[in-house]
Amino acid sequence: MDVGHEPEPGTGFPLEPDRLLGEALRWAARLHEGQVRKASGAPYLSHLLEVASTVVAHGGGPSATAAALLHDVLEDTAADERWLEERFGSRIREIVARCSDSTTFPKPPWEERKRSFCERLESEGPDPEVALVLAADKLSNVRALRRELRAKGAGVLRAFNAPPDRQLKYLWCVAEAIVPHLPAALGEELVDELRGLEEELTRLGVLRSEAEAGHPAA
Repeated sequence: MDVGHEPEPGTGFPLEPDRLLGEALRWAARLHEGQVRKASGAPYLSHLLEVASTVVAHGGGPSATAAALLHDVLEDTAADERWLEERFGSRIREIVARCSDSTTFPKPPWEERKRSFCERLESEGPDPEVALVLAADKLSNVRALRRELRAKGAGVLRAFNAPPDRQLKYLWCVAEAIVPHLPAALGEELVDELRGLEEELTRLGVLRSEAEAGHPAA
């Protein structure tokens, strides 16, 4: 899909908050049209709305909320950083880019992307808005996976690009990097959901131990 590179005519930055969020929602719906969640098959927009709602609930402002709606456009659509900055400004482009594990096509292999992303998080140290969007995204993903595991069992894991131990190791890596930058309540929610996911995977027999999951030492 060619999204074009023309800037929004007649406007500068920053856009008014209501217009900014309206544009972000409109473009998120357009760019992710036809995409669905891997395990549930739900429209992908449902995930973006959940992430944005979590960002707002934990004090995120218009830029972080717009970035939440757009957080996957560089990874999973035809949009690029130039287009994103021209339409939404440099700050939203920065947040989305720093939340993305890849902005190139074809994407590098899963393991390579996730390892590089974790290394980047550890070296850069995410700012609070980046941490907020990342946490909301991971929280949404973990909750969705737990719902599907309870409803359908371990078979849902076949929809993913990596085995559960690798998925959990990656999620814990991200959590360890961002929790110090989060509101306390959100950090606790994320850790609790990850622990719950570990327990469910262990119960289903697809995860043998916390060490296999990459769980941080107590």
